[in-house]
Amino acid sequence: MIYFTFAGRLNNKNQVGLRTKIKKLLYLLFKPIIANPDFEDKFDYVSKWYIEYNDREGYVNREIGIDNKGNTIVKAPYKKNVGLWCDEDLPYEQYKEMGITEITAEIFNEKWSELSI
Repeated sequence: MIYFTFAGRLNNKNQVGLRTKIKKLLYLLFKPIIANPDFEDKFDYVSKWYIEYNDREGYVNREIGIDNKGNTIVKAPYKKNVGLWCDEDLPYEQYKEMGITEITAEIFNEKWSELSI
């Protein structure tokens, strides 16, 4: 396994435009059938991603989303949530192009254990 982090897309919570309002409405309507029912509304607030990558098989095994205060706000796969990166089929080389920083398994697992719902 390879463990690494990279920056996430962070929205300003104070900027509530029409697009954000539509997204929230759609989320409420379709929550029972979406891939990440517990976390879909939190993905825009992830400032850093922690990834556990299976380098033998070439896929993301687990992912963690951290907010700008350092709190774990999403993780997957977890319960009914499949995640964003776990659901992608990106090779490790593409993640490297995102400016990743390698971390230890201990750091990853510490962040993983911070969130339970």
